[in-house]
Amino acid sequence: MAVQRFNRFGGVLPRYDATLLRENMAASAENVKLWHGRLEPFRRPAPRETADVGCVRTMHRFGCCWLAWDDPCVEVAEWLPTCERVYVTGAAAYPIVAEMPDDGCAMDWKRVGLPVPADAPTAIALDTAKPEFTTSSRAYVYCYLNSFGEEGAPSYPSDELLDCAEGGRVQVYIPAPPAGWDIAGIRLYRLAEGFNDGTQAAAPTTTAYLFVADLPPTAQQYVDAATSDTLGEPMLSEQCTPPPYDLENITQLPDGVLAASRGNEVWFCEPYQPQAWPIDYVLALDDHVKALKWQGGVLYAMTDGHPYAIAEDCADGQCCRKVFRFPKPAPIVSRKSAVQTPGGVVYASLTGLVLLSGQSINQITGPWYASDDWQALLPHTMVGAIIEGQYAAFTCKSGFLFDLRDGTENDGAQNNDLMPLTLTPNALHTGRDGKLYLAFGNIIHEWDAGAEFIPYRWRSFTLAAPGQMNFAAAKCTFADYPWPRMAPFGVQLRFITDGRVVYGRELKHSNPVRLPSQQRRLDFALEVEGVETVREIKFGTSVADLAT
Repeated sequence: MAVQRFNRFGGVLPRYDATLLRENMAASAENVKLWHGRLEPFRRPAPRETADVGCVRTMHRFGCCWLAWDDPCVEVAEWLPTCERVYVTGAAAYPIVAEMPDDGCAMDWKRVGLPVPADAPTAIALDTAKPEFTTSSRAYVYCYLNSFGEEGAPSYPSDELLDCAEGGRVQVYIPAPPAGWDIAGIRLYRLAEGFNDGTQAAAPTTTAYLFVADLPPTAQQYVDAATSDTLGEPMLSEQCTPPPYDLENITQLPDGVLAASRGNEVWFCEPYQPQAWPIDYVLALDDHVKALKWQGGVLYAMTDGHPYAIAEDCADGQCCRKVFRFPKPAPIVSRKSAVQTPGGVVYASLTGLVLLSGQSINQITGPWYASDDWQALLPHTMVGAIIEGQYAAFTCKSGFLFDLRDGTENDGAQNNDLMPLTLTPNALHTGRDGKLYLAFGNIIHEWDAGAEFIPYRWRSFTLAAPGQMNFAAAKCTFADYPWPRMAPFGVQLRFITDGRVVYGRELKHSNPVRLPSQQRRLDFALEVEGVETVREIKFGTSVADLAT
């Protein structure tokens, strides 16, 4: 008497022979939902949106609006929850920005940053009579303002200092701003010191450029007759230079900071000033950056060589960014495979999925995929996303779900973490609501939300008998249709001996079926295919054995 029973179904382990697997593991499988330890189908993706590009390679849900591009090099970063703007690199030759529209989803894209004025202003004193007391020596600079009210770096000061009486008039000429930028205004500043009416001996006072006026974004002739005590706040935008032209891989950090890369450089904007990208903040790495992801207080840079971890180090009230270079090279092969996870950042390398966490690096798919198995997936075409603690990966050939949760959160079955999928979407996105979205062509779908089911297939490990045996009966138990109820769709059951299918039929009931007689073999396996939920399958040397 012998019975082989399968009642807690697991995933696949591609790198090992089918005879070496645990009894709950699958020799091969696809599209099986393993959430409840049963054979269950996923629902087909449900169409949700039609993009206005031919083939979506990058997509992002911004509020209720879908942004889509046909370029996989595009990256999107939302800035602050309280200030709904989205920053994009790769969609144009320079970084662009748009805010949430008041009506509809027509995005008004603008260039990020403001140019440094090329020409200094010209200042001419209009009061030709020499003042009895010189109360101020004036010079002027100006800055550009964008449509968000943000200020750029200042111009050079006007040519010479003008000695003026308090309230004296000065004519300031400002050239027209350049085209191609988001310039909504011009801000004029004047050099000023602490007020001195000229009757007291000179004393050291603070010198700064103070606000004079905001002007329209055209060529200006402005007459300044303001007294020193009516000037506004000092200028603080000396380091507000724009981002470089070819910035890429933009991502958001806490405290209003954006980060991006150019070649082997990592750039950062001034906190809460996304128009300002000071060159003093630039970090130069030894390898070219291909992707950036922020997680757990660390900015991870995936490159064509070693990965890097960038974190703030604070001591004695002073903070600076320090770079840690992982000692092991692990080049990223697909920038769209990099995703943030609760434990760090995961991405596709040449030999498997790599997890960066703090200052540790691990190839987490090593127990499942040997190098040749991994290369057969074509990882350089991989796109990845996170759905309910699982890493969803798809290439132009196939896909898989890989459970990233640890033993306290997953189903507790070792090596029960990998399930191949037959879908091949061209882009992925996980929304704020935790839902996974897939793009097929130009149609955006929601994962596991359709009315129909995706047929699954699950093939058991291979039972290697100690000698020739003949199994005479098999039984497939449906979770929702106990005998004598009939499952409407049924499943296809196949019995495999020595690598050959010797029995196959459609089953719609949970009653035992007889297998072909005189089939004494050494290796045995079962395969189930369909859309019904199966609770248990087993085969035995007799029908009576199946009841034991």
